[in-house]
Amino acid sequence: MTQKRAGPADAANVGEAHDDRHPGAIDFLNSRKFRRAQARDRHRVAVHEAGHVVIAQWLGCEVAAAWIFPHETWPGFDELTWLGKVQFAGTDRLSIHARRMIGVAGIVAEGLWCGWAVDELDVFFPDYGSMSPRDYRLAGYAPDHWDDDLLDTAAEVGRLLDRCGPLWNRLVVVARQLIVEARP
Repeated sequence: MTQKRAGPADAANVGEAHDDRHPGAIDFLNSRKFRRAQARDRHRVAVHEAGHVVIAQWLGCEVAAAWIFPHETWPGFDELTWLGKVQFAGTDRLSIHARRMIGVAGIVAEGLWCGWAVDELDVFFPDYGSMSPRDYRLAGYAPDHWDDDLLDTAAEVGRLLDRCGPLWNRLVVVARQLIVEARP
């Protein structure tokens, strides 16, 4: 297999890629369907990180930095094309409940963006799997270990970030800002 590295930030290289094992792969990478999927993934990641940012700011925690970026191993047909990170200052001074709110805010924002209702989060939240190990640590939990307190916290955050909630507009603004800042 020979392959010229291509990535979301370097779309011009996509047409030059060559993969003998997956002859239809390049056609897919050049397709409108793939570009739409990639844009949805970028948007999903931006909303996830914006959820962390908005709740942290609402709680009075300083956000040192937030960004989204193309996945380094792209193109990987079984992997996400975008990732994101947020750095906070002073989370050690927050209560465990506040840290838990920030930790679950990304997945809750993502779920609400995808159309889940706040009262459905107890079904959506444990099975979705978009909390990173870092999100779990911030929330004070180990991966895949849930309890009613974490689900109650997710519902509380959901009411704040819901489309009718007080922080929805801020969530949209921050997500758009992350997308714009990620452009080359």
